[in-house]
Amino acid sequence: MASASVEKSRLYGDVPLAAVPFSIRLLQINNSRPEDKSKGNWSVPISLNMQTFPLDAAPPFRCLSYVWGNPELHSIFVNGQLHRITKNLLGFLRRLRAGSSRPDGWVWVDSICIDQGDAVERTQQVKEMGAIYSKADMVMAWLGWEWDRQGDGSDNGRNPLAPEVEYASEYAVDLLVLIAKQLRAYVAKGGKVWSKNFSQYALDDPAMYTMLDITAQSFKTWRALMAVLDRQWFQRAWIVQEAALAKNLVVIIGDRVVAWDDVVQTCIFLQASGWAFGMMHVIDPTGYRVPYGYQGLHFASLRAVCRLEHAPHSLGNVISLPSSVFPTLPPPTVSQAQAFDFLAQFIISTRPFAASDLRDKVFAPLAMVRQALAPYSVSLPDPNYTVLVQTVYNETTALMIEHSSDLYLLSEVEDRSATKTQGLLSWVPDYSLTTHSPFNEIPGVNFNALPGRNKQCTIDRRTGSLTLTGCYFNSIEAMPSNTLDEMFNRDAFVPLIDFCIAHMAHYGNDRAEALWRTLIADNDSTSSPASAEAAAGFKRILELKIAIVHHGDRLKDNLEQLSDSTWAAYDNFDQLRALAPAAETAIPSTSELAAFAERWRLIMTRVLPFAEAKEVAGPSAVIALAAGRVYARRQLMVTQSGIVGLVPVSSQKGDQVWFLEGGKMGYVLRPTSGLDVRDTRKTFTFVGEAYIHGFMRGEVLAEETTFEEIVIR
Repeated sequence: MASASVEKSRLYGDVPLAAVPFSIRLLQINNSRPEDKSKGNWSVPISLNMQTFPLDAAPPFRCLSYVWGNPELHSIFVNGQLHRITKNLLGFLRRLRAGSSRPDGWVWVDSICIDQGDAVERTQQVKEMGAIYSKADMVMAWLGWEWDRQGDGSDNGRNPLAPEVEYASEYAVDLLVLIAKQLRAYVAKGGKVWSKNFSQYALDDPAMYTMLDITAQSFKTWRALMAVLDRQWFQRAWIVQEAALAKNLVVIIGDRVVAWDDVVQTCIFLQASGWAFGMMHVIDPTGYRVPYGYQGLHFASLRAVCRLEHAPHSLGNVISLPSSVFPTLPPPTVSQAQAFDFLAQFIISTRPFAASDLRDKVFAPLAMVRQALAPYSVSLPDPNYTVLVQTVYNETTALMIEHSSDLYLLSEVEDRSATKTQGLLSWVPDYSLTTHSPFNEIPGVNFNALPGRNKQCTIDRRTGSLTLTGCYFNSIEAMPSNTLDEMFNRDAFVPLIDFCIAHMAHYGNDRAEALWRTLIADNDSTSSPASAEAAAGFKRILELKIAIVHHGDRLKDNLEQLSDSTWAAYDNFDQLRALAPAAETAIPSTSELAAFAERWRLIMTRVLPFAEAKEVAGPSAVIALAAGRVYARRQLMVTQSGIVGLVPVSSQKGDQVWFLEGGKMGYVLRPTSGLDVRDTRKTFTFVGEAYIHGFMRGEVLAEETTFEEIVIR
């Protein structure tokens, strides 16, 4: 171990980097020889020449974009000295040395050109990585060899679990290029991609092939194409920056080089047609995953933003990014608040991507924004690899909240039962997590509980205290025993109806409506407030979920008819309808539950056509989609004054709901003791954002309201 460290130190000591002018190291392959990769004729070691150049005076060079992947190390020679690199990088260098991609040119590769053992150098270089990728003539995205299904060097030869992937990989790349060509031709003739006409064809429908003048493809070819779009390159945090800032981006898969726009066009086809979702369920039916092609469109949108271009409207409709990310920043000046808004949105938009160093979940988007805002005079935080992950998250969040225009980031704080990074302040998101769904990122939703009330904020870095101004609304009085996850994923609706009967008398005859609107945060997947017709969808989802509990959702040869006694457990449904007659539009009676369950039994036993399953389930789809966007790690609650809402699952009776200036939502705060007994301000820990039914669009300002300064630790 010691000798390896000495070799590494000597290597980089011989080619030092100058801070002024900013310099980089570039690589050149010393030997080039034709190789036959299929025969494994790779016995000749890779030998590289490494030199230092000022970035502004560097010769033409290309950057490599890849995943480090499999940690298995292999030896190469750099300036005659032994150096160890990952298997995936070795594969690329062998590909480059084969001579088909300018082996004599200069190349920048992060893991070699930056001394990874020198935290100070790494910090300096990472700060300017946006400039490096922007300066490069080309960025080469290495997705790995044809047989490497993950594209990260993890597959040794053919994949025994999916042998057809290698067999069909050439056809998959051909299909990718063909789809891109034909989609461009379709648009050039006036065809509309993001339209019902384009999305009307089911997966593998011959009519779609005819419309695009494409020969019908085998499932093996489609599976191989999905495998390409599912490779690890599309999943990593730094890749987002590298793809976004490249002047010219190409994708390399084995021996094939594909234009980036061909990848984007194929992703657009998969998403706009809906075939991505069909492929997702056919190929990976066991659970939820990001639909194929999503990440490619994510990169495309970020490229548009980072290059300060208007992102195509169609991309904005399909990608779940905050809408304010898409417009170009207004020239010729950008305020400090706009810059930090931009940074916060970028950090959150890259949250789905992974990073081996969790600090890069912040540093990677930071580098992107630094480059995108280079023309403007704004001060952004520098990356620093000498500090802990929690310190990076705490300090960066403090900067963004302090200098941004609102409290957007507070909505990104996930329920603490999901937090993985230790040592975070209660008001700091855990950026290491890849998923979180704030209310205002639901399409069609735009809550603003305190319109016109601007943020008042100070932060004490020493104590980690966030001082804000807000108004107390009420305290949590009661919550059902089941979370929303449990309610919608299994039959837990009986205690939900009990809760409505016992705690929602405040709403009188409208208590059922208040219940279903709250459970979907008053959105119906297309608009907010949800239309009144959504009540029928809620009623159907109750009928459907309960029928599935008793009869399942798989075809069977025989299912016994349920007895009348089965429905005695659901008597409270009838009780609620009796208390509030208006509930009949949203709450089924026991006789309606029984009738629907019997129809479902006949469908599952093939007495009725299975096609009827889609028909009877149809009205529930809107509610299921809307609920799916809000129920993760959330809980129904009622306040002491009888107002119903949604709060994080970690909320407790006695927690307080506040509205904060500069915030769009309600916020759950937990009272705690202050650090100084002389400080009379109320002190809290932050629990999370809240939906408060009937108070999300400024209604609280119409009441007698007192604003005061509070402290959150």
